[in-house]
Amino acid sequence: MKNFALIFAFAASVVPALARPAVDDSDIKPPYPMGQVGWVGRLSKDGPTETIWADDLDDVDVIVQAKKPGFSIFDGSLDAFNNAIVSERSVTEGRLEKRERYCNNFGQVGATSVNDGIEHLRGVTAGCSVAARQCIRTTCNGGAAIVLCNDNYNAITIPCGTVATMAQDINRNCMWAPSASCTLFGCNASVYVVSGQEFADTGGYNVIVGTCGAFSASGQSV
Repeated sequence: MKNFALIFAFAASVVPALARPAVDDSDIKPPYPMGQVGWVGRLSKDGPTETIWADDLDDVDVIVQAKKPGFSIFDGSLDAFNNAIVSERSVTEGRLEKRERYCNNFGQVGATSVNDGIEHLRGVTAGCSVAARQCIRTTCNGGAAIVLCNDNYNAITIPCGTVATMAQDINRNCMWAPSASCTLFGCNASVYVVSGQEFADTGGYNVIVGTCGAFSASGQSV
């Protein structure tokens, strides 16, 4: 009976651990040095277009709320000030077409967490800016990062919603379920995981879905 209890305890501890593959972030290297994300938008109807830099958009939102209490970059309260900015940049960036996509190269993260990040990012009606030859972490949700990388030798700004659209493509096309793990007491359900990189057809940038710990401007993992 004692041996049975030990086996049960061991099995119970193993099943949750196998729910999502473990990833060593130290083995994952960003294509370029990590930098800060720039939020490009207006905080009032007649105000100037500002660029606010921070480690990710959540940190940008903290700065925005300090400057303009009651407003957030995520909840639509600034949309009326920034719809024109996003429309102008959408025209200059051209039609979004996918050129290349690579899967399973930046760690394995939960597909549900990626979806959370996509919805988070879609709420930002403004531009996402990245310096020349750098990558930026736009969002980090449940360990899943959505990253924008700039292949150009000049800074670029694109609609944050465009980054979300490309991340959605990665989530749709680079998702898989590792084999279910089984014990004496049955099999655990597979957890869908995602990892990948997609390049825009024009504009010289790409989007990565990977682990938060591997993509950070200041070393924070969440």
